[in-house]
Amino acid sequence: MYKKHIFPLIHNGVKIVIILFCVLAVLIFPKEISNGVKNGLILLGENLIPALFPFMVLSAYITASPATTALSKKLNRPSRFLFRTNGVGVVCFLLSVLGGYPIGAKTICEYYSDKKLSEKECHKLLCWCTNPSPAFTITAIGRFMLGNALCGGIIFFSVILASLTMGFLVGRLHKSSDEIHITSQTPPPEDSFVRAVSSGSKAMLSICGWVLVFSALCGGLNAILKQSYGLLFIKSIAEITTGLEALSTEGFPLPVLAAASGFGGFAVIFQIAPYLEKCKFPLKTFLCIRVINSALSAFYCSFLTHFFPLATQTSQTISMGTSQITFSYNTTASVILFLTCILLILEVDKKRKLC
Repeated sequence: MYKKHIFPLIHNGVKIVIILFCVLAVLIFPKEISNGVKNGLILLGENLIPALFPFMVLSAYITASPATTALSKKLNRPSRFLFRTNGVGVVCFLLSVLGGYPIGAKTICEYYSDKKLSEKECHKLLCWCTNPSPAFTITAIGRFMLGNALCGGIIFFSVILASLTMGFLVGRLHKSSDEIHITSQTPPPEDSFVRAVSSGSKAMLSICGWVLVFSALCGGLNAILKQSYGLLFIKSIAEITTGLEALSTEGFPLPVLAAASGFGGFAVIFQIAPYLEKCKFPLKTFLCIRVINSALSAFYCSFLTHFFPLATQTSQTISMGTSQITFSYNTTASVILFLTCILLILEVDKKRKLC
């Protein structure tokens, strides 16, 4: 009885404190927060909207296409063998890889609404169909932030390998008995493209809102924390683009950037949150999965850099005043980290949180 009364009070008290803090920050640092919003608008106009909006519309149209249904049937057998889902799961993963972070969850939710995926299959797919696009990692991170497209390629393949590993492990740990068999589909109606544009626009509007919120947050934190490692950490887990730009500027090694890319940032997680709610997938479990995916991405990146040592020469040290901090990593530590991730997945399975 005591817990029933005290926990809601603590929960509401924390919310009130956060709201008051945000109000005070807006009043004390209006210029910095305005600059953060301006930077967010520049980011949206120059990068996110041109890159994501076409894929938002395309993914909505593809899910209603009969050709996709035929392809899903062809992929049904290998998908069930590898990931314990029907062929639609592979289509979701491919769209996620090509389009970037929110596309995979959006596609999964649409297939779930069309009853082509069961609830348990959705839960398994949401664990590993959240990835950055090659355009973002290879071009934006590699070529423009790090000055080397090979670095971006290593980060991209590290995150993809981490996602495939998650898909394989989750499929083995959670064998669902309510898999849906793909049936034939009638051709989409004439207004399917109109509905695809409408769906993509709504999803893009949500993305823009969250990017601006976190850009404003980073602008306020710049004024409060100044230049510190605490600010750098918050940026890296808040909004992925500004976080990776800050990490690359400070000279962090590739596994750290891969870990940030594997996590995706809270801006991406909140963009995906509406789809999680529709698929009845707990947000806390999704956060846990993103942390595991982040660790796996760092593990694979540290492994790949042994085959491409020139990529690690972009920056290995962080300058802090007159001192330098050198980062080191080795395969043994990465293997231990990988095994720890497997144990965490097994613990999640034991408590039956995923399905």
